[in-house]
Order: sequence, then structure tokens, then C-alpha cells
Amino acid sequence: MFPSQKKKMFLTLREKAKKTKHLLKHIRNSFAHGFLESRGNDFYILDVPTSKTKELNKEKNASMIGTMNKITFYKLIKAILNTNPLTKE
Repeated sequence: MFPSQKKKMFLTLREKAKKTKHLLKHIRNSFAHGFLESRGNDFYILDVPTSKTKELNKEKNASMIGTMNKITFYKLIKAILNTNPLTKE
């Protein structure tokens, strides 16, 4: 089960090896499946396995769930883009 969501920003992954590539994969899936929501100053990020997306309680089946401050999220995207010479500023 996921830990308590008392903190302002949290991300919880259901992965045995918590690596950056898994985090980025889950964020990408959240975009692709339309589960990234704007909530005030934060983004609510949810990744659900494709076989579970039609279920009512998506959070119960989530492989990642969390919130991230929008400024932090944009900094993350900018840092990712800056790793590619074609998108570097």
C-alpha cells in the first residue's frame, strides 16, 4: 500500500529497483494516458497499468502516484531536454 500523503510533494513508485528511468517512464505514461492533472500549484501524477485504466479506483491499481510542484516539474522537464544536444538552450 502507498504511504500517507501528508507531505506537500510526494511520489511513490511500485518498483523493486527505484531508478530514474522508471520515474521518467511513469511520468511519460501519465502524460500519454491523460492522468496528469493540474491541481493549484501542483501536478497530480498517476500511472495505471493499461489493463486497469477502465476501473473506477485507479489509485488502488496505480504503479505510480504522486504530486509535484509545477515549478519543480518544469525544472525536471527542462533538465531532461538539456541532456539532448538538439533541444539544449
